[in-house]
Formats: sequence, structure tokens, C-alpha cells
Amino acid sequence: MRQVKSMKVFVWNAILLVVTVVVTLGGAHWFVLREKVEIAQRKLKDLKANPYFHPALEDVGELPDSGNPTSYLKVEPDSRKIKIGCFGDSNTEGVEVRPGDDYPTALQHLLGDKYQVFNFGMGGYNSNQIAILAKHFGKAFDLDYIVIGPRGFYLNRATTLNHYWQVGRVPYAAFVLRKGELKKVRVPGKTPHRRILNYYSAIPSWVQLRYDHSAPSLLRIFDLMTVREIRNPLFRGRRDSSAHDVQVELLVDLSREVAAKVYHYTDSQFDCERFNKIN
Repeated sequence: MRQVKSMKVFVWNAILLVVTVVVTLGGAHWFVLREKVEIAQRKLKDLKANPYFHPALEDVGELPDSGNPTSYLKVEPDSRKIKIGCFGDSNTEGVEVRPGDDYPTALQHLLGDKYQVFNFGMGGYNSNQIAILAKHFGKAFDLDYIVIGPRGFYLNRATTLNHYWQVGRVPYAAFVLRKGELKKVRVPGKTPHRRILNYYSAIPSWVQLRYDHSAPSLLRIFDLMTVREIRNPLFRGRRDSSAHDVQVELLVDLSREVAAKVYHYTDSQFDCERFNKIN
């Protein structure tokens, strides 16, 4: 009889412990990530308020909005001129220099009035976002040339669905290779609003577990207690070479989909031999 009673006490204590852990983690998760969800929702409103917004651009999460003279928001496309679109991250946007000292603006001064140069750079962009943006505006602006870079490929950005989650961002789409073909993956959800909620949910989707090297949001509350970023333990672990192959295929796909001539600033970490042969 005593053994049965002891067993009941043990079971109830175990249940109480599990409930306490779940409630504590759930409360911590809500406390830490609530503000990030709110910021992401505001970013989504900014995305949709962009005058060039298109549903296809939901997959980039955030659109460029720099104040440089050659920003695509400030220059009206002119069919009589040769149009050059510059796409990339902060190196293209010109975050590290004074306003007007970005390289697209310098290129505009160098080429003169027969050309139009558009700055589509966005600080923090990865190669997936750059490819989506370049394909859309390459067609929408009927660009003659597309310049990608300098740089723009970073492994830590290319293997996640939201590398700026710490400050609150809208999750974006990524690409993977399946049987040699590009496939787009993104957080499940019929709308961007739902994808934000699903991304920051305590229960991650299978897409996040497989394709995002960042840890699920429930584990990220422990980032506050450690210097190193906690990684997703179930991430399928794409090798550097595999991630590079994806980026090259994105360039190949872009060159096939747009009428513009596509150029990319190469560097030591990026092998564009296949792209150069096709382009």
C-alpha cells in the first residue's frame, strides 16, 4: 500500500515538474520574443507600404529604402536610357559611407546622362533575397544590366530563414537544391502575418528544423545566457560547397529569367565558373 502511495506521489510530482517547466519556458519565450514579433509586424507594414510592393516580394521580408540619390525609389525609369540595377547588401547600399558616396551613385556620375543607375542595395540582405529582388526588378524596370555585389554571399545568412531575428524581422524565403534543381522553401503560412507568428512560435515547423541553422525560438531564450549563438540541433547541415552551389544556381537562374546582362563581383569564397560559362 505504501509503495502504491509513493508511486502516486512520484507521478504527481513529475507532472507538477513538467507543468512548471513548460509554463516557465512558455512565459520566458513570450517575454523575450513578444517585442520581436511586434517589430516584425511593423516591418511587414513598411514592406506593403512600399510603392513598388508586389506579392512576389513578400519572400524578401524587407525592401530597400535608402536615401541615396540613385535609390530606385528616387529615380523614375527612362526607356530612352541604358538602365543598370545594382543589387547587394550594405556594401551596395552604402551603409559604411556618407550619403551619396555609395558606389551606384559614383557609377552614375562616371557614366553620365545616357545611363540610369539604380541602387537596390539593402543592409543585411543575403544571396537568396538579392536573387528574388533582382529577378523582380530586372523585369519591372526592364533593366539592361544587373550588377550583384560586391560580396552578398555569407554562409551564415544563406542557411537561415531570418538571420536578423534578434532585432525583429520578417522571415524570408531561401533556396535549396533538390536533384540538381532550385527549390524555394519558407516558413509555412498562407500570409506573411501568419508566417511571422509561425516563425516565432514556441513550436517550430519542419521547414525551420530542416533548413534553418538558427535554433527554434523556444531555445533562443537561452541566447541571453550565453555568448555563442545556439544552433538548431536538427539542422540538416548543408556543407559550404552545397550552399555555394545554390548561390551559383541562383545566378544561373537569374541570367535565364531576365533580359539584362548579369554581372557578379567574385571573391575568394565564391566559384562562379558555371555561371560565367552560361552567362
